[in-house]
Amino acid sequence: KALAKRPQDRYGSVEQLSEDIQRYLAGLPVIAVEGTRLYVTRKFLRRHRVGVTAAAVIFFLLIAGLAGTLWQARVANRERALAEQRFSDSRKLANYLLFLLYDSVQALPGSLPVRADMAGESLQYLDRLAAAKGQDRALALELAEGYLRLGEILEAPLGGGDSLGNASKAVESDRKALAILDPLGRENAGD
Repeated sequence: KALAKRPQDRYGSVEQLSEDIQRYLAGLPVIAVEGTRLYVTRKFLRRHRVGVTAAAVIFFLLIAGLAGTLWQARVANRERALAEQRFSDSRKLANYLLFLLYDSVQALPGSLPVRADMAGESLQYLDRLAAAKGQDRALALELAEGYLRLGEILEAPLGGGDSLGNASKAVESDRKALAILDPLGRENAGD
């Protein structure tokens, strides 16, 4: 700027030149260079390296944290859906064992050991489902129905006079059904 060909493009005084030199030494934009945004931004970044670096690191950490949170939420949703599917499969299996399969096997001669094993497995499934039932009214009704059915299986004579003959387990199963149905009856007195 001090050597510009046109006089109007030169510094107007020595003070202006001195001021520009001081600005240059301080890292500020100088009058001699046209103040493009890129130039001014570069000067700002050089003057505030620590602050800009800290802001960039914080911004990067925020983005990384957000990405990690979104990824974890996606994984959690996938796991929740898988758990719900397993829970639904357990419900279906317990109903299948207690109602459809048990009735089919009951008519077969010599099936008492198989039916006893099915009743034991059904009781375990029902107990696991009851532990995880939460506030699901439909599941509670299914569980109560399953416990009542299991009570019938355990106490009633079956087939040609043979019976599982476990009255104490039958009563225990009926009590579990009552424990499930009693609160539902109080909540829905008109139903």
